[in-house]
Amino acid sequence: MNPISVLIVSLQLAEINRHSWVTAGGKGELELELPMMDVVQTHVIPSADAVDPDVLQAIASLGCFKDRDKLIMELLSPK
Repeated sequence: MNPISVLIVSLQLAEINRHSWVTAGGKGELELELPMMDVVQTHVIPSADAVDPDVLQAIASLGCFKDRDKLIMELLSPK
């Protein structure tokens, strides 16, 4: 095993995040990203009538949402 592999195996993730190679040019700590739900503003769509038809068409045009009714159900889901 080469020396770098030994170093990586022996360090904990917290130690790696504090290492100068990771924090170079920063404040000394790695700034981790916030969870997506904390960054992106979301709200529950109250009904199928509230779904913007242009947005629905754009999503459907991606080709991975072939079942329109299922897509609307997913968009209305509070999860």
